[in-house]
Amino acid sequence: MRTNLKTFLLSLAAVVTLAGIHISASAQSPQSCYEGYVHLGEKEYKKSVSKLSNCLKSNNLTTDSRASAYYNRSVSYFFLFEEQEYAKKNSKKSRKISI
Repeated sequence: MRTNLKTFLLSLAAVVTLAGIHISASAQSPQSCYEGYVHLGEKEYKKSVSKLSNCLKSNNLTTDSRASAYYNRSVSYFFLFEEQEYAKKNSKKSRKISI
């Protein structure tokens, strides 16, 4: 009886340990993903797009991490486009004023 209990407890500990290693390994995303999110928060959109594009090349992303990276990269592209459009409009206005 004690041998069966000891075997059961060792088996249970092994399963919990392996499951913990699997969860922590799959939940981690590459450093470039984190850096991409930081650049997005700091309104550095070109750097954010670059870092998130590098992140998406990784094979060890979970489905949720990959979806989040794609979404945040699209947000970065959107704000980058808006920034460029704003700069174009303001440069045209400044040319009209200076004439």
